[in-house]
Amino acid sequence: MQVSSTGNELAIRFKTDLSINGRGFNASWQAVTGGCGGIFQAPSGEIHSPNYPSPYRSNTDCSWVIRVDKNHRVLLNFTDFDLEPQDSCIMAYDGLSSTMSRLARTCGREQLANPIVSSGNSLFLRFQSGPSRQNRGFRAQFRQACGGHILTSSFDTVSSPRFPANYPNNQNCSWIIQAQPPLNHITLSFTHFELERSTTCARDFVEILDGGHEDAPLRGRYCGTDMPHPITSFSSALTLRFVSDSSMSAGGFHTTVTASVSACGGTFYMAEGIFNSPGYPDVYPPNVECVWNIVSSPGNGLQLSFM
Repeated sequence: MQVSSTGNELAIRFKTDLSINGRGFNASWQAVTGGCGGIFQAPSGEIHSPNYPSPYRSNTDCSWVIRVDKNHRVLLNFTDFDLEPQDSCIMAYDGLSSTMSRLARTCGREQLANPIVSSGNSLFLRFQSGPSRQNRGFRAQFRQACGGHILTSSFDTVSSPRFPANYPNNQNCSWIIQAQPPLNHITLSFTHFELERSTTCARDFVEILDGGHEDAPLRGRYCGTDMPHPITSFSSALTLRFVSDSSMSAGGFHTTVTASVSACGGTFYMAEGIFNSPGYPDVYPPNVECVWNIVSSPGNGLQLSFM
């Protein structure tokens, strides 16, 4: 068995229990000069061109896959960038391979897009050098950023950064939550909500927009500790935006996400809550069928009261 590192360090852990002993193992290692590419599954890290900061070789072709936690984005920031004119290029793609949508392409002395941010939790980076002279190359740092694009056909969850611990200050996160066809509506049901309270929710807040873009209609802005009522989209997507300022923080939020084929109804994983007929208190529309599924913890019962 052979294992190759994606960088210049490798950690090996060996652990035994109190039962059977075996012969053990013998291993050797050697440095591989100029290795490049690899798979990173970590909340943060660094990548660089082969031999950096010494010149990279001609006709080099390296690919990196960067993956962070689910429902987050990859933020890639170049801290040093020195390629020979036109012959060497860096390409970034929004996903796990070069078949995905291209986020950026920079060759030679062209202006670099910085930072590069993925829409989901993975980013594919490729570096190619030509046959001419070589320069210093590049160094880039990546980290996990909150937010992302969620395409769901059933059930999912979204939480504030570090939940259930307190969220950090100075956050600005946006999740676009899209129903996968033939489903065409999204329902958010909050199970925990604890944000800094302010009179107009101008400090720390959650906003919900009815659509998959920043100009979509605002459904509500929430802060404090009052649990928002379940929200079902009129369109096929909802945007959930979370903002925190530089002062105090709190426990954050956790919400379940369900996709459905009806603009009313939904599945609620909550100990308590309120739901209404479509359009309430106005007259409900004709030819509508709504189904609500309310799920509590095992062993609990549910009491429904019509007001």
